[in-house]
Amino acid sequence: VICASRVTMNMKQITPQANNSEANNAKQLTAKQITREAQNNARSATNSEANNAKQLTFKIIYGMKKEKIAIEYPLRSASITVLWNAISAPSGLAEWFAEGVTVEGGKYIFSWEGDAENSAYVQKIKPNESIRFQWEDDKDSDAYFELCIVVPELGGEVALVVTDFAEVDEVNDVKLLWDKHIEDLRRKYGM
Repeated sequence: VICASRVTMNMKQITPQANNSEANNAKQLTAKQITREAQNNARSATNSEANNAKQLTFKIIYGMKKEKIAIEYPLRSASITVLWNAISAPSGLAEWFAEGVTVEGGKYIFSWEGDAENSAYVQKIKPNESIRFQWEDDKDSDAYFELCIVVPELGGEVALVVTDFAEVDEVNDVKLLWDKHIEDLRRKYGM
């Protein structure tokens, strides 16, 4: 089972020692130069090449490069059915991932302590294997995160593979957050 991941876009500072005004000017100048070059290249390119040039331009301007994180969590004595319900059903997700989960027309609404709330849509689902969510904030991007159940062919422990993306300086924080979530999952379901 191959797990894909969530990607989130953030602006990248152009020059480490520039003030906000200098950084904005550098971004605008860089954006104009790159856009001009992409437009010139697009005139003689196919539609596919033109789209690739536009995407590359956007990535360069906004610094979208993130590090992929894939973490495998062995789950002793895990039932596939129980694990699947824990990662896909609103009541299961509310036991370990968020304090509350409701579904309204295909949109999962996750709530946490202090009235924090975020919505996500299921992008892809393979029953008893994997579920891919995309946060509503990321709907105009390729960002998503996925939870995959891995069953060894020759027996052994079932595992849950979590794949996510994070800025290089946030990788450890994201890993710690998933470690906490999975510890809650294990505790709640005795895995």
